[in-house]
Amino acid sequence: MPFVFTRFFYLLAILGFIPLAFSWGYPWLRWVTLFYDLALIAIAIFDGRRSRLPADIVIRREFDGRFAVGAETDVRVNIQNNRTRPITLIVKDEYPPQMKISGPREARVRVAAQTSAALVYGLTSPK
Repeated sequence: MPFVFTRFFYLLAILGFIPLAFSWGYPWLRWVTLFYDLALIAIAIFDGRRSRLPADIVIRREFDGRFAVGAETDVRVNIQNNRTRPITLIVKDEYPPQMKISGPREARVRVAAQTSAALVYGLTSPK
């Protein structure tokens, strides 16, 4: 799964411009801003590597059938936990924007050890 920056990261990055705006009178603020930006990027890389799923957790998306115009098709996001301890995940599925959704596509899911769980929502194709 590709690395994605969150809104919170963008907010912190924008806050880094505030000291830069005052750096005309205080040149040392440029160095503060540079170190802040480098620390922000380092923390984002560390968090991205730390938050990768282990190999024994498998997440798959399945459909009940083919998408037909005007008919709702169930989308199932299966989470299989092959570990010896339970896990809690926040699962969010992306869907094509032209489709109409029914049900939540994001949920906090607790999966017991050696079991599986699923997030189910419906999609309707308007065309």
